[in-house]
Amino acid sequence: MVVASLERDNNGSSRFRGCTSIREYEFLGKLGEGTFGEVYKARSKRDGSTVALKKILMHNEKDGFPITALREIKLLKMLSHSNILQLREMAVERSKGEGRKKPSMYMVTPYMEHDLSGLLENPAVQFSEPQIKCYMLQLLEGLKYLHGVIPFPKTVPGSVSNLTQNRILHRDMKAANLLISNRGILQIADFGLARPYDEPPPQPGKGGGEAKRDYTTLVVTRWYRPPELLLQLRRYTTAIDMWGVGCVFGEMFKGKPILAGTSDLNQAQLIFNLVGTPSEENMPGWSSLPGCEGRFGGRPDSNVDSYVPTYNGVGEQPRDAYVNNRRDYSRENPSRRRSRSPSFREGSRPADRDLYRR
Repeated sequence: MVVASLERDNNGSSRFRGCTSIREYEFLGKLGEGTFGEVYKARSKRDGSTVALKKILMHNEKDGFPITALREIKLLKMLSHSNILQLREMAVERSKGEGRKKPSMYMVTPYMEHDLSGLLENPAVQFSEPQIKCYMLQLLEGLKYLHGVIPFPKTVPGSVSNLTQNRILHRDMKAANLLISNRGILQIADFGLARPYDEPPPQPGKGGGEAKRDYTTLVVTRWYRPPELLLQLRRYTTAIDMWGVGCVFGEMFKGKPILAGTSDLNQAQLIFNLVGTPSEENMPGWSSLPGCEGRFGGRPDSNVDSYVPTYNGVGEQPRDAYVNNRRDYSRENPSRRRSRSPSFREGSRPADRDLYRR
């Protein structure tokens, strides 16, 4: 697990400021809301920077601070990567008047102009292959940092090792949780379902490794949920995040979610229609999982090759790259699911992020 000294940047300075008053910020408007809380656009009165304020909702104050928010704050405090949303500080809003009402808490993060889901819903937005490669490479770099072994900055005071292991499962990989700035920077956000895991980090060519303990299966939004979770496999690995990467990859080509199930059963059937029905050969032990119950029959082989991008800019080379990469991430056997694909560096070059500058 990450250590506390990662709360400092490469120069040894503190990157998490702590807690301040909400009066340090000028509200500019609401960006959105949901069961997680409310998000506002604001300006810092200290340095003039534009930020996002995520208000943490207390659905039942008797239960105290939400565990998902606590987990997200703890993890984001310790993470520092250009493709991971940074938690700058917490801001508190004291309750007005008398009484024992608890104060409101806000998470302060950099303001990102878009999320990937919103961009894809805009009919005027159509990503080119270089743009898709640019975003996919950034997404994979962020996940590599979350899942793997990271060099420890030598300038960090008090460090006792040159390596530290993050080993974090995101567990909610989807387009809506990928934020994109006008400069073309992609950052992974929403760590409410994330948690550390105990297994060694994934190794190249070995999928997510071997799971050694049970976790809850009530994670990952349905359209991005891998088959092992739908079949109630409790011992899962970083491969569950990589399945979501494959779904996001296809979504960027198609412009909408590629596996939009109406129920867990329907979601599993859509997956098996695409990649083939599981067998003991391609997904050992699948028939004994609680969610199987012998309900799935049908297509024995993968249909990924025929499921190709349909927009005008796709020729044979991009089509082949799509099929190869989509197959890498859509393998039913989690241990064979790729954690990275060299194809993103083949063919046309990824778009330069400097081209997005305005």
